[in-house]
Amino acid sequence: MGPGGYGSPMTVVLVHGNPETAAIWGPLVDHLGDDDPVVRLSPPGFGAPVPDGFAATWEAYRDWLVAELGAAPVVQRGQGLAAQGMDAGVADKVAAAFDPAMGECILRLYRSAAQPAMADLGGGLEAAAQVPGLALVPTEDPYVGTSEQKARAAARAGARVEELDGLGHWWMMQDPARGAAALTRFWSGL
Repeated sequence: MGPGGYGSPMTVVLVHGNPETAAIWGPLVDHLGDDDPVVRLSPPGFGAPVPDGFAATWEAYRDWLVAELGAAPVVQRGQGLAAQGMDAGVADKVAAAFDPAMGECILRLYRSAAQPAMADLGGGLEAAAQVPGLALVPTEDPYVGTSEQKARAAARAGARVEELDGLGHWWMMQDPARGAAALTRFWSGL
């Protein structure tokens, strides 16, 4: 199980301090196991070359770390998405579209959802019961709450629940025929 507790590989990034090098992580990495890829980053001047013009200020190190964490090559991002269950061909296309604008939008979206925003939105679930709804619940999706939370939200919204047993977050790629059948059954009953 990954360090996030989600059961899928997660890249572990280790950054050392001053005056050290990435060698300090060796004993720890030996005990982490093989489930998750480990990246050891060395800041400029501390086991890594110092780029021309690098100011070596806290701001420069901050900017260096931000760039290191957000500038993964498309191939590596695609492999990461595929390791989490996304179809490999689609993962490459999604990874290619991930740019600084998308990253900024992701951050703004998540920041706007901080409490009490989510509680306020949850308070309106009962209003959704005015129209038919379907909640597709892939049983192996670790990203969107527990089974109990999904069932409770669907019940409050008056939505019919269709479990997609054995499928994960990207159910629409794992078993598109089963997903389409569930949607078609719902639509034909309207």
